[in-house]
Amino acid sequence: PSVAAAPDGTFYFSYDNMDWGTPERALPKSIVGVSKSTDGGLTWTSPVAAGTSIDGPKTVVDLNTGTIYEASGFGNRRVVSSKDGVNWTKPNGMGGSDGTRTYTPGMGTTMTAAQGKIAVAFRVTDAASCAFFVGGAAPCMVFQTSTDSAATWKRHRVPVTGVFGAASLAADPSKKDHYTVSVQNGAGTKFSVYQTTDGGSTWTGPTTLAEDTTRQYYHA
Repeated sequence: PSVAAAPDGTFYFSYDNMDWGTPERALPKSIVGVSKSTDGGLTWTSPVAAGTSIDGPKTVVDLNTGTIYEASGFGNRRVVSSKDGVNWTKPNGMGGSDGTRTYTPGMGTTMTAAQGKIAVAFRVTDAASCAFFVGGAAPCMVFQTSTDSAATWKRHRVPVTGVFGAASLAADPSKKDHYTVSVQNGAGTKFSVYQTTDGGSTWTGPTTLAEDTTRQYYHA
């Protein structure tokens, strides 16, 4: 499940709502359900279907526009948006196609929203996928933004080098196009932090953070 708060104090809660069905016909009517609360979580509306396939739903809210985004699904995760948590846009993929092959987000997909944009970061280890998303060699950390609910994306490479893991992503609601990406190293013992103030065209960093390099950190 995932929960996010809107500027007006409304909470939006998304989750895999699974009808297991039978072994012969598994998950026949499963949806990503979204409920909302306008009284601090005391009561919740009946769930509505966001329209994306089940598996790992994530919800974020743009604190500037109040737009709610929900993404879920395995492989080419789909994104929808809403202004009220009831009526949702048509699902669009985080990945893309060159007409022959469909390229999907890699491991550790993370997203955020601010200033009318949804932003997504993910690691890709396949050479052809890196060439499609951002050009250049693999592995690559992809950063992409959309202003039309994932119908189109603007993509950039975060200049991460060496062996690295999943990323964490944050948007600055007070300054347009200001984002921070934190990337875990391959050993899981420290983090490299990168910043952009122009929507991903250029990056500064990394700043290295390590509380205790003898320990591994999970679910960063």
